[in-house]
Amino acid sequence: MTLVPIILGIVAGICLYIGLLHLLIACGKLQTALHFCFGLLCLGSVVYILALIVTYQATNVENYISAKKLVCSVGYIYGINIVWFIALYTRVKPVRLILVLNSLYVISLLINQISPTGILHSHISNLSSISLPWGESITSPKGTLNPLFSFQLLTLISNTVFLFYACYRQYRCGEKQAALI
Repeated sequence: MTLVPIILGIVAGICLYIGLLHLLIACGKLQTALHFCFGLLCLGSVVYILALIVTYQATNVENYISAKKLVCSVGYIYGINIVWFIALYTRVKPVRLILVLNSLYVISLLINQISPTGILHSHISNLSSISLPWGESITSPKGTLNPLFSFQLLTLISNTVFLFYACYRQYRCGEKQAALI
């Protein structure tokens, strides 16, 4: 086993522990929705990391496309969950805005599943290897970017703007330490 999968596996194990811990806390007493959302975020990170390991170790185009579609799909589900986590944590809940953000993620997820090579690429001709300084190689695609990739960028930028907006609102409401965290 090489270094990158080992490090990613360790991070996945830590996320699994934290996710299960927060889900157990959510089954307990206070702030159940916040702990539940955070636990799901951690478990989503585990699945994302494991799919990323498969992506880096793909040996042919078909396996790479399948793994990359899984990585993107898990990422979109993660994005939906993080929008709700931010809303719960900051207590800023503009429901229409949250539904719009979730809709952007769902549309990106559908585009990713419908497109033959996923949302990132319109065509992948072959795979190449990128050698890291310590001699390990990871798989990289050679192909053309999908024009619908800009829709994914819009989704990610909108989510980031919502994050800063919610933290700013929380900061202005007097919860300065929580907003900075």
